[in-house]
Parts: sequence; structure tokens; C-alpha cells
Amino acid sequence: MTETVSTDIASPHTGRDIGTAPLGVKLLSMVVVVAAILDLSLATLMVLNSGTANLQAQTGLGGGALVAYGIVIGALGAVAFAVGVGLRAGSPWSRLVTIAFAFVRLVGLTFAMFAFDSSQWYTAIVPAVIYAGGAYYLIYDDEARDYFAT
Repeated sequence: MTETVSTDIASPHTGRDIGTAPLGVKLLSMVVVVAAILDLSLATLMVLNSGTANLQAQTGLGGGALVAYGIVIGALGAVAFAVGVGLRAGSPWSRLVTIAFAFVRLVGLTFAMFAFDSSQWYTAIVPAVIYAGGAYYLIYDDEARDYFAT
């Protein structure tokens, strides 16, 4: 008697085969997970090096402020990691969180461009295109919407 073994990996939350995710969802989830790992790495370095005079001098922040920022960045990185995994698994909440975060970041980038560094506004173009493109894809692409449908 032969038994076939399935190589499909189902999400424990949605029960979907995560291999069936659209290419755009796969790429977006990878970008979010990589950014989360970078956030977690930065947070770890900030907390571990918060007592060094060199870092305090470069940032203009005290050790306590560096630890606080590190903890906040680490928490955001952990949430971003969960969102990235949720995107790949097809969790509807992760789609909504990603869209909301993209819009918040677009507003923040616009404010920062004009309020803080209007002479270097062009540095915000690439992040703005990434956030706008990701939100547009998750909102308007039929394949992506169907993948996250409950």
C-alpha cells in the first residue's frame, strides 16, 4: 500500500495552503519580515549599546532614552514580523494592518518632507512609492483580495 505525502503547508490559522499565495503577497510578506528583522536587530543594538558615550553623543539622547526607543522599535518589529507571517498565511487582519500602516506612513512621510527637510524631499519618494504600491495592491488587486477573503 502506497501513501502519498502532501508537500503543501497549511496555515494553522486560516487552513489555506500558503504555497498558493499570489506572488505579490509573497513578495510583500518577505519585505515586511525582512524589515521586521532589521527593526529587531536595531532595537537590540540600541538597548545593548545605550550606555556607550559615542552612541549618546551621535544621537543626542541619554542612555534611558535610547533604551526606551529600542524597546518601542523592538515592539514594532515584533508586530511587523507577525504581520508579515500573517500576510503569507492569508490572515485578513494582516491585510488591514498593512493597509492602515501604509497610509499612516504616507501621511508621516508627507509631513516630514515639508516640515523638517523640505530641501531633501526627494529622499522620501522611494519609501512613499513602496507604501503606496503595497496599499494599492492589497486594496485593488482582485487576486490579493480573494486570497485574504474570509
